[in-house]
Amino acid sequence: MSWVLDHVAVGFFKLDMDLLPLQHWPHWREHGEPMARAGTELLSLWNVLERSAKQSRINAGQLKSIPKGAFDNLKSLTHIWLLNNPWDFACPSQCSCSGTAVYCQGKSLASVPAGIPTTTRELRLYTNQITKLEPGVFDSLTALVETRLICDQLTALPAGVFDRLVNLQHLYLERNQLSALPVGLFDKLTQLTYLGLHINQLKTLPERVFDRLVNLQQLYLYRNRLSSIPADMFDKLTNLKELKLYSNQLTVLPEGLFNRLMNIDVLDLCCNKFTQLPTGIDKLTKLKLLALHGNQLKSIPGTKHDC
Repeated sequence: MSWVLDHVAVGFFKLDMDLLPLQHWPHWREHGEPMARAGTELLSLWNVLERSAKQSRINAGQLKSIPKGAFDNLKSLTHIWLLNNPWDFACPSQCSCSGTAVYCQGKSLASVPAGIPTTTRELRLYTNQITKLEPGVFDSLTALVETRLICDQLTALPAGVFDRLVNLQHLYLERNQLSALPVGLFDKLTQLTYLGLHINQLKTLPERVFDRLVNLQQLYLYRNRLSSIPADMFDKLTNLKELKLYSNQLTVLPEGLFNRLMNIDVLDLCCNKFTQLPTGIDKLTKLKLLALHGNQLKSIPGTKHDC
């Protein structure tokens, strides 16, 4: 069933084109229906499709919400049209909302506001005064694709706080005061492609904390207080393209630390304290930028040739 509910507003529809089956697109064009579009908005959907047994329309009514499972028994239904109903998609009073984006940045908030719509895909909470996150605070926001918690004075994160965010692709945690991460913090975030942990106070990283982030492409750990990194820390990050570790306090890089990063094209190790590089960097054939300045290197390992 194609649910066209998450982008509904009073008097008009906002519709992701992906929700409309491709076979109907020619029908729209044939009948000359206006298709003015801004972003994912599609306006003037009146009289778009002819009635059929597999379509249901409830237009210009007084619906404010729909109980979960209301249409579960309608097994043949493929489309539900619910235009011009006064939907109760409330926005938190401290924030502003647009479509599926909720903007709460720069509001001097001390906590995550209540009442964030469960359909929210983008949540901006940066530049507030949020020093901690309550356990379960994001549990209802399973549609989230991006959340920004930048410059929020966070000192710690509770275990499991991101476990329900299985669709999350971008997580911004930079410019806080995090000194440690719970074990398994990112284990459920298998769709994540961007993780920003830079400009915090991290001294260590839990063993295998990134192992489940198999789709991660950008990992930023620079300007922390890391003095060491376990040898297998990045072994599962085979899709990683950018790794930035500059301006930490790394004195030793373990052998094999970067050996599995076969898609890496940016590796920034500037401004640490290590005196030698691990072998294997010469195998990173897609590397475009390698920053090594600001260290105490005495030599660069040569390339080893097989006999």
